[in-house]
Amino acid sequence: MKSPVAWLLALLGFIALFSGCSVRHDLSDSEKSVLMTEKYFANYSEKAGKSITGKFKKTYNYLNSSSQLEYQNDPKTAVFFVYSIVALEDSVGKAVTMEVSYRTGVTVGFKYSGVEEEPIKLTGKIGQHVSLSLLKYQGKPAGNLLTAVIDNKTVLLMFTGIYFDNEDSFQEFIEPYLSRVIEFKPDKN
Repeated sequence: MKSPVAWLLALLGFIALFSGCSVRHDLSDSEKSVLMTEKYFANYSEKAGKSITGKFKKTYNYLNSSSQLEYQNDPKTAVFFVYSIVALEDSVGKAVTMEVSYRTGVTVGFKYSGVEEEPIKLTGKIGQHVSLSLLKYQGKPAGNLLTAVIDNKTVLLMFTGIYFDNEDSFQEFIEPYLSRVIEFKPDKN
């Protein structure tokens, strides 16, 4: 049997190899436009602000030929928080898998931070594998979480400081954004 040091070195080598398969890039303007920032919320709440204060990030994974576009403002300084991801997969099946993993990860994180999810039933056609939740903290509405698969794109949108507690108001809010996601054509890497 090999020594624990050999196993540790093998594990570290695998992690380095896997990490080396992901590369960060700057986002183009078209890629930035498919992510929701606090500017999108300006008509709904003064808390959101009218300028972009967060960071954009794009990660391309050569191992599975996928890209992940992200935007997040700083939760430590913002009264309003937004976290937006659009993952670009090479198949609908991979996009569904990514949506399930996003939802699972967020749900586990909520469980340990005291955030509860209250599902909001969606009857309108937004995409595949769509899930919308009202987020509650200490029993009070705090924000929303949306996950959806649109073609080969996975969307995760989480925001706090503003919330929608019914489908109609959320649908009106989200439709222009989802139209951008549907029409978005990824840049060539």
